[in-house]
Amino acid sequence: MTAECASWSTSQHLSSLGGLASKLGRLEMQAGLLDNWHEEKDKDGLLKAYRSGHALSEQVSELKDYITAVADAELDGDAALLAVTAGHTASYAVELIRQAMDASCLSCKGSQVLADLSAATLCMLSQRAPAHEPMVNAGAIPVLLHLLDPQQSIIAVDNAAKALGNLSADAACRSLMRSSGAVGALVRLLKPDCLESMQVSAAASLALLAARDSVVQDSLRYLGAIPLLVDLLASPSASVTEAARCCLSALKRNNTRNAADILASLRSSPDLAKDYWRLKGAITLLDETPSHSLAGSLTSSPLANNSMSSSLTASPAKSTRSRSAARVKATVRDLLLEQACTQARREAAEAAAQVASAVELIRQAMDASCLSCKGSQVLADLSAATLCMLSQRAPAHEPMVNAGAIPVLLHLLDPQQSIIAVDNAAKALGNLSA
Repeated sequence: MTAECASWSTSQHLSSLGGLASKLGRLEMQAGLLDNWHEEKDKDGLLKAYRSGHALSEQVSELKDYITAVADAELDGDAALLAVTAGHTASYAVELIRQAMDASCLSCKGSQVLADLSAATLCMLSQRAPAHEPMVNAGAIPVLLHLLDPQQSIIAVDNAAKALGNLSADAACRSLMRSSGAVGALVRLLKPDCLESMQVSAAASLALLAARDSVVQDSLRYLGAIPLLVDLLASPSASVTEAARCCLSALKRNNTRNAADILASLRSSPDLAKDYWRLKGAITLLDETPSHSLAGSLTSSPLANNSMSSSLTASPAKSTRSRSAARVKATVRDLLLEQACTQARREAAEAAAQVASAVELIRQAMDASCLSCKGSQVLADLSAATLCMLSQRAPAHEPMVNAGAIPVLLHLLDPQQSIIAVDNAAKALGNLSA
């Protein structure tokens, strides 16, 4: 009996060991299949990454070709062909942004770079009036509105806001922006949780919209933009403060309700109350003519600059205070005017020195003995970019002419020169035409 029990126990144990061995064999086979699957998946991922990178390179190259066509049409002076090339470029840029916005492409390497390049392209196109209608037809405004999100990159948000500000020169574009919620999206970027560069671009675009459209002035008041802009006046950043001042000046233009709300917000601001001189400067905002320096940050086109300057002219607020208060305001205004004149003279002197230096550097680079010198072309490109930047400032126009910048810029309008030099030279001459 004992022997039978031992035999039965041994047989059961052997059977259990056999089952365990077969189970281990199946697990080993499954592990091998899983390893093969992971290996195939890694190969497929590498192949997709290669294809994605190759496709990205092709898309950037194609976008560059479109932009080159726009530049050629502009240099040729053909407005009709400029509109055609701008339309194709806008359509392609919009398509690239939509691809980058696709949920399946959000994690793709380079998708954000592609969106940034496309947004910069649309901003560039928006500086050209013939491109406005083609951009609207290509569906650029809804795409630009989608980019007005603090979660997007700084480059995309900055260029999208500036593009919308430039498009506001067209009445049809303004109507479409109002109905699409562009005003509210730009006001969102004025909040403290947004970066300073986003706040500057949003305030500048809203200044252009408000200066050109009285409906936008009222909309901004209803959306609570005035307290946000007043808070920005207390910002330590000079660019943020200047953008906020310009926008508030546009808001109060021929709008007594906005002027009253601005004054109330200025007086109730705790941040401004901590700094007497900043508060005093903010109060004089109601009697100031807005600064024109902000116009150049949105566009390098002289036509847009003139439009900005003419549209942001503020009418003096009618004071209901006592005569003593009026005299104090007049005295402060005279002091501010004197400071502005002094600043303008200083800026003109600095611009003259910069122009002379840039012209001399270009002449050195153009010298036959320096044509083969390493870095001469880079020097010419940087100097041409400097002249283009200075040409966006009206006080620098006369110093540029006196320094002989125009003959030098004309010399750079040669297809044999670099793209950077030709592009900046053409833009500088266009700005000087003002």
